[in-house]
Amino acid sequence: MTKFNLEYLKERRLKCRMSQQYVADHLGVSQTSVNFWESGKSKMTSKRWHDLMDLYSNEFILTEDED
Repeated sequence: MTKFNLEYLKERRLKCRMSQQYVADHLGVSQTSVNFWESGKSKMTSKRWHDLMDLYSNEFILTEDED
């Protein structure tokens, strides 16, 4: 499995102004899962990484327009 940059996960989520619960709801997982991914307590699959990046990319575009 690919080693993901854990700091990037949290940084990207915060730039998009998302809570862990918001991310969890959109991915169909628990908030605890998102917390564990960001802290390195749990590993995610490559597919989940791509799902996160898709979510963050779409939200980042929307939040940039608001500024």
